[in-house]
Parts: sequence; structure tokens; C-alpha cells
Amino acid sequence: MTSQPRFGRVDAVAAAVAAAAPAAPAASFLGLPDSIRVIILNYLGETQDELITLTLVSKRVYEDCQQPVIEWKIIPTIEIRPRQLQGGSILALMQQLCDHHNIRRYHISYTHLRVYDMHKITRAFADITKIYPSNPFYSIFSLDISLSKPMVVPMLLPNTLAYILPNLREINLSNICTNSVGHVFYNIPHLEKLTWNNFIDYTNDVRVRMCGWDMRELKNLKEIIMDDFNSEFRMPMSMIDNTRNIFIFFRCSKALERVSIRNLIWGSKDCRQNLLIKFVRNVPTLRWFRSDLTIENRNMLNSERPEIELLN
Repeated sequence: MTSQPRFGRVDAVAAAVAAAAPAAPAASFLGLPDSIRVIILNYLGETQDELITLTLVSKRVYEDCQQPVIEWKIIPTIEIRPRQLQGGSILALMQQLCDHHNIRRYHISYTHLRVYDMHKITRAFADITKIYPSNPFYSIFSLDISLSKPMVVPMLLPNTLAYILPNLREINLSNICTNSVGHVFYNIPHLEKLTWNNFIDYTNDVRVRMCGWDMRELKNLKEIIMDDFNSEFRMPMSMIDNTRNIFIFFRCSKALERVSIRNLIWGSKDCRQNLLIKFVRNVPTLRWFRSDLTIENRNMLNSERPEIELLN
């Protein structure tokens, strides 16, 4: 008969203490090694809003977000929107902007301006020149006045903003389905990137829009993001036939390097393919193109222009 092991008093006490001891606490975010926290922050901070939110968690996280190894940087931003009590007055909105300029210009250089709810600006333009800042906003390099859904809106505010933001390099007009934007672009000749997604052509102005007429003064334009363009009007044959020097964006293509025009709805499927092919063949500076080209046409163009990255 095999004897069972017997535990002494010391063993019994140790076992009782171990059973009564609290479980080890779960590892907290701040208890993680610095390198692991940085990896997590880089994963979470892909957008401007996410990174700003992270800085509010704690002082330690705020300091982590300032480390040079963080891939995403917080862009100093001015945010303005029409106030309900002011009835969407453009004068009041511009006063908000000037207040930001006068109060904060000595503390930080804001480089991005975000205007919300531009469609709610309904009241007439007053003598707005009286509230222009004494110096234009030279530090603002990007402007976002995009809307949440497609709308036709007055272009008075964009025209005014373009006038006082002479150093703009980027502008986002997504969901603004308004024609006659040439005055906006005329006042921002240094623009390099235009984002104008989800444009619906209501007025048969598609030929002007797609040839780049409104952007003809943008000699430094390098990138156009114009996905989900929609027009039910007829595509001119000159855009797809052998007519020389006429293709999409030909009026502003001298410096174009990157273009995205996915989900284009204009003309027939075959016409759209010919339209895209003609563009790739006629823009020597192009290096990146995202579109709905078929795999066969992409392969063909890759053999002709191997220096271009063609994506769907």
C-alpha cells in the first residue's frame, strides 16, 4: 500500500495564504512598456480626431502623443460653424474666424481650417471687408468645407475664404455640387491638392468641370481626388476620340502626379474606359492613378507607362 504524501503545517498555511491572496491586477495601458504604448497609439491615431481624443485621456498619454516616434501628428486646427442664434449669418461666421486669428495668432500657428455646416449659411453678405483681419491667414495651408451629403450651396463663403487664405495648398469641397467655382481657385494659385468627392452634376456643366476649366489657374496642382462623380448628361466625343489635347482635366494637367476618379458615372461603360485610357496616355507627369479601369486595360497601360501605379 502506497502511502499518501502528508503536508505539514507550514505547507497548509502557505496554501491558505495563496488562496486568500487577490488575483494579480490586469495590466493597464500606462503600465505597458513605452514601445508597446507607442505601437498602440500609432494604430489608434490614424485620423486627426482620434489623435486629439487620445491626448485627453491623461497627462501621460498626452506626453506619449508628443513623442517623435508617433507617426501621426496633430494638425493645429481652427474649427468654426454657423451659430443657430445668429441665423447662419456669414458676417457672424467670419467674425468667429477673425476672433481666432486675433486671439491666438501669437500662441500657435494654425495650419488647417475646418468649416462645418456651410449649407446653413443663409443670411445675406454684409460689408464683410470691415472684419477682414489686418493680415491674411498666411499660416493656413489646408481648408475643409466639405458637407455630409451632396448639396448645391452658395459659393460666397468659399470665395471669401479663398481671398483671405492665399497660401492654401489643399482644399476639400466634397459633396458641394455647385458650379462656377472658378473664383475660388483663382485666388489660391498655390493649391496642390483638390479633394472633391461625390459631386452630382445637376446643371449639365460636366464638360466644364471634367476638362478642368475652373482649375485652369492652378499651375501647381499635383493631386485630384474626385471619386463618385455622377452626371446623367452626354459625354462629348472629343473626350474619348482621337481629338488631340482634349481629355479629362486637360486644362489643369501640367503638374498632375496623383489622380483618383473611382466610381465615375458618366456615359456608357465603354466610353468611361476610353476616357480613362486617354487620360493616362496624355499626362506625362502622372505617377499614381486610381480608377475603374478593367484589369485588361490596366495591363495594357502598364506596358505603355510602367512608371505609373494603376489601382482600382
